[in-house]
Parts: sequence; structure tokens; C-alpha cells
Amino acid sequence: MADCLDTVAIDGPTMRASKKCGAATSCLLSVISHELGITLTQQVASNKTNEIPTSIEILKAFDVSGKVITTDALLTQKTFCRTIIEGGGDYMLPVKNNHPDLYEDIQKLFQGVPDTLSENTTYPLLGDPIYTHETYEKSHGRVETRCIKASTSLNTYLDWPGIAQVIQYRYIHKNPNTGKEKLKSAMV
Repeated sequence: MADCLDTVAIDGPTMRASKKCGAATSCLLSVISHELGITLTQQVASNKTNEIPTSIEILKAFDVSGKVITTDALLTQKTFCRTIIEGGGDYMLPVKNNHPDLYEDIQKLFQGVPDTLSENTTYPLLGDPIYTHETYEKSHGRVETRCIKASTSLNTYLDWPGIAQVIQYRYIHKNPNTGKEKLKSAMV
């Protein structure tokens, strides 16, 4: 991985009402710099396909060497990851139920693991440590808790190109006045 993370997002939102206005397609796949907040390149996704084949084309035409690629769960595909690795890049992608076995494996790994562990604690008995970090912040009239858990325990088990670790991220914000909590979570 590069010394300085050069992170780019690939996303292709469907453009609302574009067909009504006579556009040939409604999806424009863009590569956006996280740091600069600008579009580096973009490509139209044909109506006859979806973002997946177009994303492979854009990766091959774009220099991913030394870059970390992020995107949404739709593009969490083995071919997509293999193309990034072959180009000399890395990725950090969300896992949802579009890959139920992968999602379940990651969920099982972190199931029952407390949010705070001492450094280098091995839990559960898989051999590799699970690292955790939790932060609390009071702002905007709510208490925010963020917890990240990471492990390399599944690296040899998972059949996934270039896997280096799996991560579970939880974000909870609580309104101290009402006690209501909102939980967001992701597997990466």
C-alpha cells in the first residue's frame, strides 16, 4: 500500500428523470477523489448492462496503482477486486447480503466480541488477534459511539482476491433527552 493513502470512490448513481428528458442512459459511473472532492474520470453505463461491467472498464482505463478504491456493496465483486489488485491498488468495500456467505462469515467472527479489548487480545480462539477501537463524542445534541473491530483471522479461509483483513464498523448515536438510539453498521 502507498505511504500516503490516495483514496478514490467509484459510484454510479441513477440520474433521476434522465430518461424523461431524452437521455440515452440514466447511469454515469464516476471516479471521485476523497481528498480533493473532484471527479477524476467518468463513464456512461449502458442501459443494457449495469455498473459492474462498466466499473471493470473504468478500472482498466484508470491508474489504480497505489490507490485505495471504495464503492458501494453492488461493486463488492471478485472480478472488481481482482482488477484492482492486478492494477496495483487496494480496496475497502462494504459487505452486505448480496454475498450472504461472506457476510455471515464476517458476522460470526465478530459475534460476541466485546467492543473494548486489551491490545493484541485473541478472541475468539481463531489464532489471530481481533483489534478494537471505540470512541465516544458528545456533539450536536447527541452522544455518538463508534466502534471498529478488525481481524486477519479469515484471510486464509475466505476465497477473496487480495483480502488483507475484515472489519466491522458500528456507529450509534443516542439522543440523551429521549433515549432513542440509531444504529448504523457495516462489514468491510
